[in-house]
Amino acid sequence: MISKIPNYLFSVLMVITMLFGTSLAQATDKIVHDAEYYILEAQNVEKWAADDKIVDKKLVDFKKKNEGNPPNILYILIDDIGFGDLGIPELNSIRGYKTPNINKLADQGMRFSRMYTEPSCTPTRVAFMTGRQPYRYGMGDTAVDISGFGLPGKEITLAEMLSESGYNTVHIGKWHMGDIMESWPNHQGFDFAAFPIHQQGQLTIFHDDGADEEVTIGIGKNNYDDKFTLDNWHRPDAAAMVTGVEGRRGEKVREVHMQPGERWTEAKYHEMNVRYQEQTMEHLHKLAAQDKPFFLQYWPLYPLTGPRTTTEEYTTPNGGRYIEKMKLLDTWIGDIMDEMDAPRAHFFIKCV
Repeated sequence: MISKIPNYLFSVLMVITMLFGTSLAQATDKIVHDAEYYILEAQNVEKWAADDKIVDKKLVDFKKKNEGNPPNILYILIDDIGFGDLGIPELNSIRGYKTPNINKLADQGMRFSRMYTEPSCTPTRVAFMTGRQPYRYGMGDTAVDISGFGLPGKEITLAEMLSESGYNTVHIGKWHMGDIMESWPNHQGFDFAAFPIHQQGQLTIFHDDGADEEVTIGIGKNNYDDKFTLDNWHRPDAAAMVTGVEGRRGEKVREVHMQPGERWTEAKYHEMNVRYQEQTMEHLHKLAAQDKPFFLQYWPLYPLTGPRTTTEEYTTPNGGRYIEKMKLLDTWIGDIMDEMDAPRAHFFIKCV
């Protein structure tokens, strides 16, 4: 069992550096960087050396308190949020709602309010998973259709590195790094993965509810005059696509929670979100009970939502259905934090 000690929060960069700085240097003869790196290195060589010593000491101190074990890692990535949507109460007030649980997590840890980031969903995810610029392997844009490409199998991911260092690895939720098999999480270092093949475009917009509310046009006969249509095959209908799948490492995935001929709806999308939250809690219990450290990656689909179908009440001055889903997600993250406050295992937590 992992030692039962209080939570401490570290920067993800510190954790990665502490765990893999030496092994990376040994695994490659020499890493060739962009020119900008060498300029920064020359400007900061002494500071970087001092920072390395601080990180090394923190790792030593941590392992002493944790029976020689490295930290467990929980990584939560919330999709397509705006500045001030969470983490800072004053900006919550401007937006017209509150995220108390996420704000508390930010207060306990380290809040980054100014940084360079990728401009959209897919590049952000692949940059974090690989540590490389997304355009180097054709992942610099965000596909919202059946694209036929994805994260190459030859890329080395954080999950693969952690796995080689003795970690159990699980991914739950949105992936969106390709719709080809080699790009899926269970082929990119995760022992188990539950995820949708596509993203919220298909899942919360391209269905009958979205068509009924005119969030989208052309899904079916709902609100669409097809007198000029020449091709009835090309309809972006989520019910005609594979939605949620599950799979174990290196194996083929299987579609779950859809019956033959069943229509995909906003209610099904909500069920998927609830299921991913429940699976995250379930795997948190299972992983914490094992002797090996773990990397649990939870990437919710909410708060992104299209139709109003599953929003029964509007409770904030903001008045938006996106906000109601953000409040729900904040409650779910609070549930996760409450579980981790119990005397169980030591975690590193990153919420983005």
